[in-house]
Amino acid sequence: MSALDLEDRSFVFSPPGDLTRLQDSIREVGMLNPPWLRSITDRQWQVVSGFKRLLAAARLGWEQVTARVLPGDTPEARCLLIHLHDNAFNQDFNHQERALLAVRLLKHWDGETVIQKFLPCLGLAPSFALLERLQALASLDEPLQQLAAQGRLALPAAPLLAAWEREDRDAVTPFLERLPLSQSKQEEFLQGLDLLARRGGTRPAAILSREEFRRHLQEDSGTPQALAAAARRLLQRLVSPRFSAALEAFQAGLQRLIQGGQGLEALQKCERRGQAQTGQEFLDYRRRGIAKTLG
Repeated sequence: MSALDLEDRSFVFSPPGDLTRLQDSIREVGMLNPPWLRSITDRQWQVVSGFKRLLAAARLGWEQVTARVLPGDTPEARCLLIHLHDNAFNQDFNHQERALLAVRLLKHWDGETVIQKFLPCLGLAPSFALLERLQALASLDEPLQQLAAQGRLALPAAPLLAAWEREDRDAVTPFLERLPLSQSKQEEFLQGLDLLARRGGTRPAAILSREEFRRHLQEDSGTPQALAAAARRLLQRLVSPRFSAALEAFQAGLQRLIQGGQGLEALQKCERRGQAQTGQEFLDYRRRGIAKTLG
């Protein structure tokens, strides 16, 4: 083990993360799948595949392991293939690993080959759009890549972020780290910021620096889910003020209708009696009834 260069991360595509379960497994049954190494000298080896297994073994105090050794002149393309296939059926790649592997594979194969042959090995459909998203993710800053590795940054958000300046990405990163936003809500949040910035001739970083946004990062202001919902509502009001005002008025009125019961009975009677002969007549009737109640 002392001859392994564990500082060489040439074939490591994401942080090791929590190795507790892996260490427990290796302690219990040993290393079932030997790692792959490439010779550097007669007494030193580079890790090609199995870095996490070796790191876990080192933390357990192991001094020796069984490994498969490649000659020192083995091409990088061959090493990448071994890494890809050694891990493809033993673990699920996270988005950061997929992105960094895809970019490295593109150095040795054309885009069509990577799409058709290698994306399925990474657990993805053979799609040009997916490859573009992976390339965008690989270009992002390390904190955002780590969010992707943790499953907290949606892959479709990567091209949006890659088009921004570093200052803007740095400004939005704390929001993506602390606010639980689904894939669609991440896209909505980023697109809203981008639209608002372009409309106002400013930058997303300037918008997010406002106190009205910053307070949604304070944990004592509510649960993460409540803070995320409040931040989205704030952005929606800024992007579409008239629509947001109308929606809030409608929701408030609808709540009064439900609580008071007025108007709801008439609408239910309409449904039971079949007064509306078409779907459009029914929708129009409901709109008039709700509008009358709200008014």
